[in-house]
Amino acid sequence: MKADVGKCIPIAAVTALIVDAMIKSGVPAADAGKIAELMLEADLTGADAHGVFRLPQYVNRLKLGSTNPKPNIKVNRTAPATALVDGDNGMGHLVVARAAETAIELARECGVAWVGCFMSGHAGAAGVYAALPLKADMIGIYSAVANAVVAVDQRGRRRRAVDLDIGTRVGRAEL
Repeated sequence: MKADVGKCIPIAAVTALIVDAMIKSGVPAADAGKIAELMLEADLTGADAHGVFRLPQYVNRLKLGSTNPKPNIKVNRTAPATALVDGDNGMGHLVVARAAETAIELARECGVAWVGCFMSGHAGAAGVYAALPLKADMIGIYSAVANAVVAVDQRGRRRRAVDLDIGTRVGRAEL
């Protein structure tokens, strides 16, 4: 039997799958559409491990309550060309996209901008967000620091895990 090598699935079908999965996990339709757009961009630019491949992981996090499906994302402008985005533990796609949009707005005003974010989940492929300013004839630089710090007791049992983003708690502590 021949393998289905090179078989393509229409973008609309993959988009619908992601949107449906997000909506069924409690994400509002508009946000689900934005997440699908950014996840697909990762696949379409060759970052396959950061696109639809991660859908089960994201759905699981939403269903477990470790990711907020309806975050109240807030932007705090800290200086003329800087801001900090509080993602309210929402889907990283939404939080980092808001940070990129904010950076574009600030750079239009000031010529340059620096925007950070915290309380954000995994956002997929970094290149997707670094490319967003290109549509505004700007250059974007994206960097992220995210790792798990695990404390164990003397018997080697895991006691807690905390996700950190530049020293700021971004996930829920597991006690």
